[in-house]
Amino acid sequence: MIIHFGVFRHLREEIGAKGWVLLTAIALDAVVLAAFAAMKWQSAPLIVVIGIIGMAFAFLFVRIFLARNPIRAGNYDQH
Repeated sequence: MIIHFGVFRHLREEIGAKGWVLLTAIALDAVVLAAFAAMKWQSAPLIVVIGIIGMAFAFLFVRIFLARNPIRAGNYDQH
C-alpha cells in the first residue's frame, strides 16, 4: 500500500501511471488487510496489537532517521 501511495503521489506523471488504477489497488489492499486483521483479531488479538506497535515503531524510526539525515535536493545517488 505504501509503494502504491508513493507512486501515486510522486511518480504518477513521470511514469504515466493511471491514478484510478493506483487508487483501486490501494483500496483493494486495504480491504484484504482489514479482512485478515479481523480474522486474526478473533483468534489472537495480541498478535494484531504487537503488529500495530511494531509498525508504529518502524514509522517512528524512519521519521527520526530522515529528520537527522535529510536528502539534499539533486543528491539522490548516495552510497
